[in-house]
Amino acid sequence: MKICLFIDGDNVSVELADKAIQFLQKNWEVMSIRAYGNWSQKPGGWKELCNKYAVECIHLYKVTTTKNCADIKLAVDATALIHSGSPFDCLAIVSSDADFGPVMAHAQSMGKRTYGLGGTKTSPVYAQACDAFFYLSDDQQKLIVREQEEAA
Repeated sequence: MKICLFIDGDNVSVELADKAIQFLQKNWEVMSIRAYGNWSQKPGGWKELCNKYAVECIHLYKVTTTKNCADIKLAVDATALIHSGSPFDCLAIVSSDADFGPVMAHAQSMGKRTYGLGGTKTSPVYAQACDAFFYLSDDQQKLIVREQEEAA
């Protein structure tokens, strides 16, 4: 299965992002990796991660003290990719943010599988919106698979 991976760099640690990339590359073909965030405020570990895995980094400054536009840009780019005709099978998003549920639902409606990866604090709403969600932490990897309804 061919996967396109999107990372919410403002929501997950570099360690969790690294673990997610390793997990996906071990099990499937990862075609592309994009990470979104305000890189001017990130520790050096992100630079090493992005160089190690040839991650395309999309930099977005915070527009206010409480909001950033990285989530919106990630969602727009993921939706554009779904409609691009690119030959991928699965959209994967690394985030613990519940905001990505609609993107996953749209990808599914367009025939793509969806994998979510995030920390143990991830909202169950987001996890359930994915075909499979992988909780990643220092001590465990567990999988929750939402059963698909049978076609009538």
